[in-house]
Parts: sequence; C-alpha cells; structure tokens
Amino acid sequence: MAKEYKLEADISAVWIGIPAYRIWVDGELMCERSFWPDPDKNIIRETVVLALEDGEHEMVLEQVDAGLGSSWVDKILITDLADNTSRLFTYGANNSLKQHLHFSLGDQGITR
Repeated sequence: MAKEYKLEADISAVWIGIPAYRIWVDGELMCERSFWPDPDKNIIRETVVLALEDGEHEMVLEQVDAGLGSSWVDKILITDLADNTSRLFTYGANNSLKQHLHFSLGDQGITR
C-alpha cells in the first residue's frame, strides 16, 4: 500500500545562463525548472509530495543543458507524512549530467 512522503531537495548551482534541470522519481517526471527564483542565491529547495510503496526508489537530477551551468543535490529530506518521521541524506557536488540518489522505504524506516 502506498504512503505519502514529502521529498525536499536542496539544489545548488553555478551558471553562465540560468541552469535548467528535471527531477525524476522512479522514472516519473516530478518537475522541470528553467528559471531560478532568486538570481542572488545559488541554492533553492524543490518540494514534491509522492505516494510511494515500500522498497527501493531512485531520484534523478538531470541537467537539461549543461552549457548553461551545473546544478547538483546537496541534500534531500524525506518525510513520512503519516507518522511525521523524516531522514536527511547529504551529497556532494556532482559534475555529471545525471545525479542518481537512492533511498528505501519500509519496516526499517527511511534508509539509503
């Protein structure tokens, strides 16, 4: 049975033009950003609410046009909305066109 989770991803960027990226979860497009809300800041938080089954999951940050800049996930916070438990995962800068972030949901809670 699927449960609702909130996924918050802190995304950093350096750019020449505004970086464009897509966030996928388990192969499903969750958002595509082609603008940066505050050009004076190089970090933003994307938030999506998902219905997910227990098991392994993958979030992918995909660069749409690497010529515009580079963005990467600094950290993700996953919150189980039913019992209000959460888990924070941190990552480092990544220069690849796709950053793959794995997490698991189930009896052991939220794990990587």
